[in-house]
Amino acid sequence: MLHHPTSHDHFTFTYVLKACSLLHAFKKSREIHARTVKSGHDSDIFIQNSLIHLYVVSGDILSARRIFDAIHSPDVVSWTSIISGLAKNGCEEEAITMFALMGVRPNSTTIVSVLSACSRLRSLELGKAVHGYTLRNFNGGNIFVDNAVLDFYAKCGALTSARYLFGIMGKRDVVSWTTMVAGYAKGGCCEEAIGVFQVMVQGGEVEPNEATLINVLSACASLGALSLGKWVHSYMGKRHDVVVDGHVGNALVNMYAKCGDMGMAVMVFNDLKCKDLVSWSIVIGGMALNGHGIQALQLFSIMLNHGISPDGVTFIGLLSACSHAGLVDQGLIFFRAMSDVYGITPEMEHYACMVDMYGRAGLLDEAEVFITDMPVEPDGPVLGALLNAYKVQGNEKIPERISRFLLSTNGASGGTYALLSNMYRDSSLCLVYAQSRVLEIVLLWGLLWMGMKILSFPFPCKDHFISASKAQQWCIDCLALMICAELQAPESSKYSTWEIFSIVEEENSFPGKNTFSQRTLPVLIHSVSPCDVGRPLLFIGERMAAAKLMASLVESRYVVACGGMTTGSKVNVLSISLMDPLL
Repeated sequence: MLHHPTSHDHFTFTYVLKACSLLHAFKKSREIHARTVKSGHDSDIFIQNSLIHLYVVSGDILSARRIFDAIHSPDVVSWTSIISGLAKNGCEEEAITMFALMGVRPNSTTIVSVLSACSRLRSLELGKAVHGYTLRNFNGGNIFVDNAVLDFYAKCGALTSARYLFGIMGKRDVVSWTTMVAGYAKGGCCEEAIGVFQVMVQGGEVEPNEATLINVLSACASLGALSLGKWVHSYMGKRHDVVVDGHVGNALVNMYAKCGDMGMAVMVFNDLKCKDLVSWSIVIGGMALNGHGIQALQLFSIMLNHGISPDGVTFIGLLSACSHAGLVDQGLIFFRAMSDVYGITPEMEHYACMVDMYGRAGLLDEAEVFITDMPVEPDGPVLGALLNAYKVQGNEKIPERISRFLLSTNGASGGTYALLSNMYRDSSLCLVYAQSRVLEIVLLWGLLWMGMKILSFPFPCKDHFISASKAQQWCIDCLALMICAELQAPESSKYSTWEIFSIVEEENSFPGKNTFSQRTLPVLIHSVSPCDVGRPLLFIGERMAAAKLMASLVESRYVVACGGMTTGSKVNVLSISLMDPLL
């Protein structure tokens, strides 16, 4: 046909360019583009739009932009194609700018594209403006636009707004439900994610797809909810259209591994028809997580025999396995092989694993030397691993330089701060930290675990000076309101709102009607659901001692540390620690 120029027109070029786009035949498409120029069809709007779409799909956003700029009067397809291309290729701000410059009325596809750009930018302000535009200019009822708005709010963490919009949607498809499940799961509200999934299954409005199952399994893994994960697995077995392989299979293996059932994790892994790098990395990391270091290394050897090369995630599992198994020399070999053999640049997670490995082996000096020789500045997790090593080894002589750096770094977590605070408190040491820079106020988040229920509350610390008693009272008030709303156990009915709070003696005896002491402010709560270890008591607020705020103190850090089930006593302790003032 190319040898007979009169036998083709702009329709022919349009269809051929579309075929090149679908087949990803980008080299051939440039030849077709050259033909359009030679034949004089390059100024045709249909061909120009096809070329924009082609270059967008190929990732050549510069060529797409050049063609768009050459169009005399871009139509809605032209604008939508370039906005979508910019949004998908990391030019979100430019995509939003192009949307603002549109000279024609956008369609639903345009709105979806610009909302996608707002989601990637995590810009609530811009997204709300686009949402307002859709409310003013669209009659509603467009499921694609509604899902895009829902996805925007969910990805930006505005889950309350997302939940409200989800509730008022006239029509909801599987994308709508999956968006809510994913939004809750990725936003840390894993129990809510599972709840939405259960309503979805029981309601029968739509059936979950693979994306839904992957997200709900991720929520189960985050909660450690093995029974719920097994229920999801059972549901998948009843669906003939769901194949436990690929991404779904990997999510299932990950769930069992993180819930501690390595037997089922290995069984599902062995049944996978296609085991990719992700599959191997998950099962290796799961073995390391559950204390099977030797088995993790054996799986790594089998993986290499299958011709699969590791990545950074795989090495995190390997280093963790060596750490738990006490294989320091083997761990050092793996760490060096990352860059020397596989060309992988170590990240902070790898450095933290190495420090943890040295610490578990009691090699504290080697751990310090390793941190000193790091090519990058260590962050909170790395130094936290070192502090934990000092704690485990019973070494109270914490290097002051490490403490100073830890308190000034932006990467340290609340748990790391609490660990450092407790170590100084336990060793009767006094930390003097002189620095002119004022530390940024950090919100206090209390985390309450009741069976399968997680509650959280913010601590609005805005004043320059705030006493420990105010911090304590805020924690107690918030917990009181939230706990009493959630208590469902029959035993709790005999307690009133304020009678729940009582003193736990030093020996953790059953609380009486004593008055509050200045040293401890514990709370007695009954578990809302049976646990594998029985019905434990949950004590909150251990050792919240009042701290003096010096006249020179401008701001304090309040941190929260969570403890697990204590051995034998079956008592779950969540310690709300108040950091000592920094002088």
